[in-house]
Amino acid sequence: VGRTFLKHPSARTVDKPGGLYFLQLFDHYVCSGNNLLLLSVFQSIAIGWIYGAENFYDNIEDMIGFRPGPLMKICWRYVTPIVCFGTFVFSIVRYQPLKFNKTYVYPTWAYVLGWCLGLFCVLLVPLWMVYKLIQMNGTIGQVREKHTHTHISVQQEHESCLLPTPFRARM
Repeated sequence: VGRTFLKHPSARTVDKPGGLYFLQLFDHYVCSGNNLLLLSVFQSIAIGWIYGAENFYDNIEDMIGFRPGPLMKICWRYVTPIVCFGTFVFSIVRYQPLKFNKTYVYPTWAYVLGWCLGLFCVLLVPLWMVYKLIQMNGTIGQVREKHTHTHISVQQEHESCLLPTPFRARM
């Protein structure tokens, strides 16, 4: 902890007179609530639709030895993104400005700063996704097909990493 304060002077903002105000602002807008819900939406869409529920099924089967029930596929594709997005919209509709110690009302610039910090953290995910889509050779379907044909099970990958070469040759 001491080294952090010495090497990163920006970490010292919390031990200054206004540090608790900044800490609560950062905690409220960056570390919880709307940001986590929006990231959950992105993650569930990535698993259910981009990576594919079937591929995810295959990965889980490799890990636990059997395929989960078909309800899980419905949850990955539809239920989880809809529930997370609905909760996100509801939290935006029911938004109340942050108050410090239930009495101090932050100035407008602090709310703008909080939303900008939060959006910066969340927008990195879709911006990186768009960047990777632009860099990709072919369509999403073509890339998915290429990776489907080169599927290696988790067990095969685990065995090839752990066993020395002479033992692999005997198997």
